[in-house]
Amino acid sequence: MDSIIEHSGSNWTPSKRIVLFEFQNRPNQLLLKCIIGPGEPALREKLHQVAIKYPELFNIVKDRLNTGYEPIYYKEILPNGYQDELDESSIVEMIEQKMNDFLKNDLEKLESAFENEFKSDNTRQR
Repeated sequence: MDSIIEHSGSNWTPSKRIVLFEFQNRPNQLLLKCIIGPGEPALREKLHQVAIKYPELFNIVKDRLNTGYEPIYYKEILPNGYQDELDESSIVEMIEQKMNDFLKNDLEKLESAFENEFKSDNTRQR
């Protein structure tokens, strides 16, 4: 996504990326989320519109874009209550399995959605 989404985030990361993936390690659950961070309003709105256009991919996008941090995708890596049901090796195995699935399937589709929409905008502007 680095090659198609400009780095214009603000007050979030030194890289100025406006879209980031982050793990949310809760006491009893592990989630992977894609988040639109603070930055240039027009770009944030464009990213939000892409997410709305592909609800089958961006599974937690809201109708309205809030200021600040806006989650648009999540994947459960470890389910609620995993620590009561799984031993350490099973936890590691589940994390590897879910992350491999994310990298082989979801990430490619998410990147393609952004790429298709941003490239079509660039083509129209020429």
